[in-house]
Amino acid sequence: MASVAVTYDFSANTTAASAEVDQNFTDLVNYINNRNDGSATWDSLKATSATATVLTINNSTGTNSIAVFQDNGSAVVTIPDAGGITFAGTTPATPVANTLYKQNVVKAFGAFDGTGTPGYGTNGSFNMDSTITDNGTGDYSVSINTNFGSAVYASIISAAYTGTATITSIGTSGTKAAGSMRMYVFDSAGTALDSTEVNFILIGAQ
Repeated sequence: MASVAVTYDFSANTTAASAEVDQNFTDLVNYINNRNDGSATWDSLKATSATATVLTINNSTGTNSIAVFQDNGSAVVTIPDAGGITFAGTTPATPVANTLYKQNVVKAFGAFDGTGTPGYGTNGSFNMDSTITDNGTGDYSVSINTNFGSAVYASIISAAYTGTATITSIGTSGTKAAGSMRMYVFDSAGTALDSTEVNFILIGAQ
C-alpha cells in the first residue's frame, strides 16, 4: 500500500483506537481511499455505538453525491445529493431473495379521477407528467417524466366506479412507449366507461 499522509498513523486492523477516531475527518477519508487498492484483503471500516447515531455523513452545501458504494471499483449504490438511493449494479440472472435491484423498484405510479377533467391531485403520482390527456370516454393517455429504457415494462392498472356499472376490462393500447402509456376502461357490456378511480404502477428498466 502507498504511504498515506495522515496526522496519526492508523493501525492496519479493522478497529480504530479512540485517539485515531478523533483526528481530522479528511485524514480518515484519505486513509480509506488509499487502502482501496483492489486487493481481496482490503480493510473494512466499522462503527458501533449503543447510545448515539452510529455514523453521520454530511454533504453540507455541496452538490457531489453523499456516498458511493463500490464493488471492485465500480459504483453499485449511490446516495446522490439531495437524497434518494440509486442502484447501478447489474442484476444477477437469479436474483437473491429479499434484495432490491434497479429493475424491481417501482419507477412510476399514478392515481386519478377519470371523470370530468382528469388530474392526479396532491401526492397522486410519482415520475408522471401532471397532464393527463382525455382521449374520450374511458380512454386516457399519461406521460412519464424519466422514461423507461424501452416500451418493455410492466404496467399494473386497476379502476373503480361509484355508479351501478361493473368494470370488467382495463388495459393498455399497442402504442405504449418508453415515455407514455394509453389506458382503456370498459364495463361488463364492453362499453367504454369513465372511471372515478384509475390507479397504475409501472416497473421496468430505465
